[in-house]
This record gives sequence, C-alpha cells and structure tokens, in this order.
Amino acid sequence: MRAAPERRGARLYWVLLGVALGLLIANLAPAGRVTTIVAAPGDTGPGDPGTVNGTVGPGGIPTVGGTIGPGITGPGATSGPGGGPAAGPAANVRGVTGDKIRLGIGIPDIGVVKALGPNYDVGDPREQMEAVLKGWKDRGLVPINGRDVEFYYRSYDIVGTQQQRAACEGWATDDKVFTVMAVSNFWAHGDCLTKEYRIPLISSDGYTEGTWKASAGRLFTLMPSTERMFRNWMHWAHHRGLLNGKRIGLYYSGASADVDLINRSIKAELKRLGYGSQIVVEVTASNVATGAPEDTIAANKMCAEDVTLAILVAGAVNQTNFMYEADSQNCHPDYIEGDFLFSTNDTAAHTFPPGQADGIYGMTSYRFGEITAGMGLSAPGQACVENYRKYSGRHVTYKEAPAEWMFLQQGCDSASVMLEALQRAGRNLTEASFFNALYQTRNEVMGVHSNVSFSPGKYGGVDTQRTVQWHASCRCWEALGKFEPFYVP
Repeated sequence: MRAAPERRGARLYWVLLGVALGLLIANLAPAGRVTTIVAAPGDTGPGDPGTVNGTVGPGGIPTVGGTIGPGITGPGATSGPGGGPAAGPAANVRGVTGDKIRLGIGIPDIGVVKALGPNYDVGDPREQMEAVLKGWKDRGLVPINGRDVEFYYRSYDIVGTQQQRAACEGWATDDKVFTVMAVSNFWAHGDCLTKEYRIPLISSDGYTEGTWKASAGRLFTLMPSTERMFRNWMHWAHHRGLLNGKRIGLYYSGASADVDLINRSIKAELKRLGYGSQIVVEVTASNVATGAPEDTIAANKMCAEDVTLAILVAGAVNQTNFMYEADSQNCHPDYIEGDFLFSTNDTAAHTFPPGQADGIYGMTSYRFGEITAGMGLSAPGQACVENYRKYSGRHVTYKEAPAEWMFLQQGCDSASVMLEALQRAGRNLTEASFFNALYQTRNEVMGVHSNVSFSPGKYGGVDTQRTVQWHASCRCWEALGKFEPFYVP
C-alpha cells in the first residue's frame, strides 16, 4: 500500500534520525586525556601501597577458553563488622590505606544525544555522585570502618573504545582504586578492569554470561545477564498467552556474537516452549542501537508474510522506524517489549507511533511505570531524589526529566550496594572480604531496580519481573501488579 504523504514524511524523519544519530554517536569527541577529579582531599598521587597480588598488569590471568582465572584472592577474608581504626589493612591491597579507600566512578559522556531534548539528557552524573558522597558523610556513613572515601572520576565515550580503555588504565595505574562503579554504558572495557587489572566492577548494565565468566567473579551488576533476561522474556510472554497462535517475526542484530546470543536464548526458549514452528520471518540488522536501513526492510518482510507478533530485539529508534513503516502499510502486528536497550522506559518508547504501540505489554525488572500507576517512589527512590535536591538545589522528577531521573536512581542504587558491602567487609578490607560482603546482599530494596540479591556464582542482582503496558494517551508505561519471581534461571 502506498503511504500517505504525511506517513512517508514521518517515516523518513525517523530513518534519517537513526542514521544521523548513529553517525554522530560514532564520532563523539576523540579519545585523549581523561580527566581525573578527586572528590575528597588527601593524597592524589599514584603512591598507594602495592597492588592486588603484586601485579597491576594483565599477567597471571589466563585467556578465556582455558582456565578463567584464579578466582577470588586476598588474605584474611572477613565478612563481619570488623575492628576499630587501630587495625591496619592487609598488605598490598590496591586502593586501601590505613585511612582511605579509593573508589573509581565512571562518568559516561552521552555527547550529542543531549541535543535530542530534555527527555534524553541524563544531567550531570558527576554532580549526582558528589551528592551521594556528601550525603554519606553528613549522615555519618563515612568514614567506613575508620577510613575516608575518595571518588576518582573518569569520563568515557558511551560507544567508542579508546576512552573506555583509557579510563580503565587510568583507574588501575594512576589512581590505583580498590573498585570501580561504572553505572552505565561501560561496555567496551569492563574486561580491562576485571580480567587484566583484577579490579572489581559494579554496574547496572546487563552483560552476557560469558562476560561474567571471563571476569573471574569480579563483575557485579544489578541487572540479570542478557541471556537470563531473554529467556524469562519468552516465558513471560508464554504465561500471558501472548504467543498463542501467533505468526512470529524476529528482528535482531546480525553481528555473529549477537546471532549466537539470540539462538541460544530467545529462539531456544521459543522452541522449548513449543513455538519454534511459529517463527516465520527473521531479519538481522547492521545496527540495533541507533537505527538501520534494515528497519524498514524488516517491516516490509513481516507485513508481506502476515506476521502477527513482531519481536524487535532492538533499540527505540530501530523500533520506531519499523513501526512507522508498518503503519504506512496499514499493517498492525502485536509487539512485546523488554528491558533490552531500556525499551520499557518512557524516554525510549516516547517516539513510538500511537497507532502501532497503544496497549503494548512489556516485561521489566525496573520500577518503570510505578509513578503512572499511582504507586509512588520506593523509600530509597525518594531518599535519592531528596539527597540530590539537598546538595545540588535541583529537584529531578520522572515526569519532567525521565532520563536524568533514571540515571540518578541507577547511581544511588549501585552506590548503596557498594557502600553496604564496604561496611560489612570490616576493617580488614581485601578483595575477598569485599566479595563475601557483596554475597550477603539479600533482597535489598532499590530506587529504580527491583530488589537485589547476590551470592557466590550469582553476579546479577535482580531476580524478579513485572508487566507494564504502554498507553498512547500519555506516551508512557504503567506498571501492572507486583514483581514476581523469574520463571527460569
């Protein structure tokens, strides 16, 4: 069917936006010097005593495919509250002195994405974390077991690899931090920290199970692994009856690693649940983050094959392109959404055409949609907002600045997990005592994530999901019901 002029114009706009955004993000400011800012007074030089196990560099970590690594190391593990200031740290613990703990804080540079408007602006991540540290100190949570805390900030490009590599090496060799908290988009060189330099990394990003294994147990993230998220997404759709009798179309990244990921998670689970024969169309994309030419190709193929359920494992720009193309052909498949690339967030879904997206159901492990549903903020979520207002003078709301609100909450959630582990690790702070303390995180209530727990061998925090529904009237998600346990490991 020939598209009406306004539909063609709208579709062209989103295709061009995706292409332009992809080019702009790929060409953010070139890598160069990475600025380090110390958030607390004291020794800012590289002279902290020693390194973990006597090495800073990559030596001693076997490659993936053989032995993954030596596992948790460090003498004198303790998980109790520890002694007083008189006790000293274990020898040669990087980032730990008698009176200080050095912590690396990642600052993602979203660059030109801010130009898309306030819905995409994450605010000032450094200021957000400075407010967290000030709040800790004012509430008497720092010093921790007799040690002050210093934040060492390093900025990195959210897509490019050079700045992420430079940030990793700066934290390891110049700042000599004990652990790093990089809340978002530290994709390219998490293994630089955990594998090469043996520095624990705390994040709220979703990583693959292979990345976790390669980290030798040093990667902790609040979200589940990508595979676990995908497996449970399919089970959620099955339990809600959203797959029954559907002609299914799949659209996902064509990169070889991503094809393998989809095969062993989404497609394998659909087959296991009895829906394998219902997959009638598969299209792969050259870019699933910022739009691709294949977006419209996928829509054309699925509409031609009368697909009744389009599973788009892609970002919001790709999905928007797809939906406008389908709309122009008067083609209206059902959709299901998930947390991949934050599709269950209002910012991501804001561009969806109402005629295609109204009433879509999604599965999420975030607290998205609670405010719309009248549930309000969780206690930690409210405390996070109030703490930031106290120290910055800014009151950030989900409605007025959803991306900034989310990033602020992610930072508070990750910092809360890190703080409590440092407290539980006691005065004899080592890598082992820190890990043992993280393993004691049990059902901790968060601001934007569902409750978080860790245990040995389990490095993804959340274990629950709930249903959300998108409404065209507000271009927003509404949470339905309560969080329920995941269906499968």
